[in-house]
Amino acid sequence: MSKIHLHSDKYLEALYDKKLNLVEFYWKNTTEDLTEAEYRMIVSDIVDKVVENVENKQWKAPNWLLDNRDFLFTISPELQQWQAKKIFEPVSKFTKKAAFVMSEDLVTQFAIEQTYDEHKEAKMLTQYFIDLHQANEWLQEGDN
Repeated sequence: MSKIHLHSDKYLEALYDKKLNLVEFYWKNTTEDLTEAEYRMIVSDIVDKVVENVENKQWKAPNWLLDNRDFLFTISPELQQWQAKKIFEPVSKFTKKAAFVMSEDLVTQFAIEQTYDEHKEAKMLTQYFIDLHQANEWLQEGDN
């Protein structure tokens, strides 16, 4: 099996697909009850695992698929700043593409887009989608 489980709980299923060289986040609607501390812990643990495996040359520089359709947690401005520094800075050093499948909740969608758009140093291509299949297709373009 080419998929490695990175994290699994009531909020998120995160995987690394070795065959596709893809980190996948599938947020669940229980994120409505997620605390900021839990969010920080979950996301930083996963990113630390990915960074370690890339730096140790166990994995290639991955693309990221973030399925945020059921993501109901609101990212505060302070958390956006933390995420830009602690998550996007290390990840942007080796990531080629990031695809976001967006929530229909406008507040959540805006916070996610704002967080990524403010991190201008990121060299990765970023695209927003409403369809998971289209996001996957875009991520695989040019990688064959």
